[in-house]
Amino acid sequence: MTSSADACTGPQFQGLVNIQTAETVACTTVSIRDTQEKMPAKFEFDHLMHPTTLDACFQGTFAPISGNNESRELTSIDSVYISADVPKGAGSEFVGYSTLTRQGFTKLVGSVVMSDKDWSGPKVVAKGVNYKRISSSSGGTTHKKQPWEIKKICSNLVWKPDLDQINQEQAMELFAPSMQASSQTTTQKDSTAPLDCNSMMARWLELSGHKKPYQKILEVSGGSTLLTLHALEALGGQNGTTPCFGQYVFTDRDSQSWVESKKSLKAWEGRVEFKQLDVELDLCKQEFELESFDVVLAGQVSPIEHQKRLSTKLRLLTTGSVGR
Repeated sequence: MTSSADACTGPQFQGLVNIQTAETVACTTVSIRDTQEKMPAKFEFDHLMHPTTLDACFQGTFAPISGNNESRELTSIDSVYISADVPKGAGSEFVGYSTLTRQGFTKLVGSVVMSDKDWSGPKVVAKGVNYKRISSSSGGTTHKKQPWEIKKICSNLVWKPDLDQINQEQAMELFAPSMQASSQTTTQKDSTAPLDCNSMMARWLELSGHKKPYQKILEVSGGSTLLTLHALEALGGQNGTTPCFGQYVFTDRDSQSWVESKKSLKAWEGRVEFKQLDVELDLCKQEFELESFDVVLAGQVSPIEHQKRLSTKLRLLTTGSVGR
């Protein structure tokens, strides 16, 4: 009976031996368990009523609407009266009744009255036995939750380095794979080959997004999505997966190039915002809010173009943020 309401009990708490239930009332019989048998050296101090017996008396409040399979928890009891003259000894029995009524959507209020077999007088009286409804496993119309409504309670902790706390030596270790990959392509005659900047940038974004998954990123594109793909693959969010960014804005001077760009970034459809941006024009007039981005990315361009984009990046970045 109690298991249907998610209130399973151990052997010593299973003193409820008989029950007859109606809509809001239940008549019960409680037998006192042999608790002394389970004590060390079978010694037990004398007592008025063992907690397991009192618990069994309260179990009757689960009966009247237990058919609804409603999980609930006891939150408070207004008052409890226990007579000094109660049945004692293993096998002795209490008889009585319990009530339970619903008050609102989540609250249930019960009462307990128990006596001896002869009904010589009230032995246990509890008023205002308050329960809070937790959930219902049956009844009513079930609602199919959408993916964003499902709580992701199954998770594990993943620790990654904090970019704000690492020193130069630690940074060299973190980005060493990118440096080693580029050095493998460097010959003795060409010792000035560039580092794998895209891989280093992707690693940096991965760590940045781990610490700040709601970061806002703007890319000043040079007409290619190569940089974008490296960045987004590190940040996630493709094909409905969880991203490590709150906003990603892909910009280009020519909006006609967006057709091909959108095809390349189709896996991130709905997560990447496309906006037209000319670094030579006023940013505010192009509906860009100053100091609103955490990261600003820009591809390789000519030195003159680089200076223009650098100026743009500094104006768009929030205090303490970085441009790449």
